[in-house]
Amino acid sequence: MLATIFFTHVNVVKQIIDCIATRFGHPRALKRYLELNRLQSVGITLPQPSADMGMAVMQWMYWCEGGYKLQSYWPTSNKVLGWYVDDQGQYRGWQFELHMLRSLVRNTPPQPWSGDVRDIAGITTSKGPIEKYATLDEFAEHHCLDEIQEVSVDSMMKNWRHEGRFVRSDSSILVRQLAWDDRTFWLNSGGSHHFAAARYLAGRLGKELRIEGQLLRCELVPDSVIELTKCYAILGMPTESYDAIFPELENFGVPHFLAKSPDPLKGRAIFLPLSEVRALRVARLLIQHGVFDLGAQLLADLNRQLSFRS
Repeated sequence: MLATIFFTHVNVVKQIIDCIATRFGHPRALKRYLELNRLQSVGITLPQPSADMGMAVMQWMYWCEGGYKLQSYWPTSNKVLGWYVDDQGQYRGWQFELHMLRSLVRNTPPQPWSGDVRDIAGITTSKGPIEKYATLDEFAEHHCLDEIQEVSVDSMMKNWRHEGRFVRSDSSILVRQLAWDDRTFWLNSGGSHHFAAARYLAGRLGKELRIEGQLLRCELVPDSVIELTKCYAILGMPTESYDAIFPELENFGVPHFLAKSPDPLKGRAIFLPLSEVRALRVARLLIQHGVFDLGAQLLADLNRQLSFRS
């Protein structure tokens, strides 16, 4: 009985201290929640060595193509949902248009492209588990056994001619280069097994197989990246993790807004304005407790892009 009374009083005291801390702009309640629940970026999938472009590289370009809205039923794709404390002290939702996202990536017009099959580092789709393999050669060795069983020029050309698309100049063949990755990917719609097999055999035989098509190139816009990361702390977390801490964000009155995390992360991207002291303190606290710093990833990719140019 005495123990129950004691712990009840302790909890009441903690709540009073939390209220005082909140009043003075310190996220004490959120800090205690994070310490007790050990919120981590569980469920966040970081880019990894993969022959699947969607898994190998951060897909920043889709933030700029209207793909960053949280729900498809929102009225416009240019707006994201935010939360703020109004003049009456109520925590309210709002819609916000973030122009910096729209200008984050520059897409160059399609250009004629010609290269060797070994210049293609990955693809975008396959009936096989392409995302599990770091290279197309590894994929071929595990899922194209019949196609690569005979290591010969005839076998190579049989795979190469399978759909006919590579033996003629065909502008419908699209390849993509992401400047922050510096690799070339085929935007395929089928043909992954025969392509991987022909590419594998060409490597084994030391033969060249030429491809002609159209190049789509994307690059991060440095000014937009720098402006965005100066204005906001951007964190990535699974939807479940965000939902779990939302009551604490509301109680603390943290202004923020949401977007869909770019692939391959999944989940949500949380934008916290660095001009707001409470948002800044929450951002630092979440990063200290293992939440993924998406803004730091964006800056790292920009630095990689700039290093490829030098």
